[in-house]
Amino acid sequence: MLDHEDLKKLNVLSPWKSLGDISLIWITIGCSLYLCHESLWFLPLALPVLASRLHALTLLMHDGSHYLLHPNEKVNDFLSNMFCSFPLMISTEVYRKTHWKHHQFTQTMKDPNYVIMQSVAAWHYPKKEEEVKKLLVRDLFFLGMKDHMAILKDWQILPNLALASRLEKILFPIFFLGMFSAVYWGGLWKEFIILQFGALLINPLARMRAMSEHAHYESEGTDRVHKLEETPTINAGSFERFFLAPFNTNRHLEHHLYPTIPYYNLERAHEIIRKSETYQSHARYELDGYFLGKRTSFREILVGDGYPVAKKKAA
Repeated sequence: MLDHEDLKKLNVLSPWKSLGDISLIWITIGCSLYLCHESLWFLPLALPVLASRLHALTLLMHDGSHYLLHPNEKVNDFLSNMFCSFPLMISTEVYRKTHWKHHQFTQTMKDPNYVIMQSVAAWHYPKKEEEVKKLLVRDLFFLGMKDHMAILKDWQILPNLALASRLEKILFPIFFLGMFSAVYWGGLWKEFIILQFGALLINPLARMRAMSEHAHYESEGTDRVHKLEETPTINAGSFERFFLAPFNTNRHLEHHLYPTIPYYNLERAHEIIRKSETYQSHARYELDGYFLGKRTSFREILVGDGYPVAKKKAA
């Protein structure tokens, strides 16, 4: 679908773009915390913004796990860990080990993500609409942590320190001591606690986004056609992209087809491949949004009948 020249152009990394996006996230977090420092009346507005930006950091870490933040691998991992994953107590290297298996064995029993989805009831979709809404509401009130820890425990740095890279074992103590010193000596306890509540509010965003990334049935293959049939691409609007799918995360199909393309080139990849005959013949899930639009992942992936519906549409 992408010819050699297109792929070559789209694979080019722009480290200044990654650095700019990481910087903008931390500036937004800093401004949100400053407003809360001045007055807690800003808290209801700040918490959703903080959650969305911390969620965005996990998605940049995802690109870091593919070595797409910087062409130098050590610099890539430094940026990914110190500014994206360590603030959430996650290891880029540990995440990388499981995530690459997800790409190799997508939606099979060798895919760690799929195995968790099959073994933990809260991650087993599709569900009735009332059940999905109940789970999202529970997340809003911090009651769904057990569900999320089933996944996060495999990525966290402290329980998995033996699997962390040598660089991470050096950097994490430096990060932790630096963070603790800044909070303690700077008297930033209030801001630190607010940031933790923002981190907990990642859960409903992550649940909705992650559960929209694949149709929920065991794959019959991992070739290009099966990826087209089983992985959505979502034409989300600005609101949903900000909160649920920053950095072109809504182009998950394109990422699985071409995992060497950095996030800022995925939209261009979508524009090219959707014109191909293969795409038009096999892509089943080009959706309008997550919640908003005629065809949504909420209706067709989380609540819908998944594969049987797609089969009927294809028949």
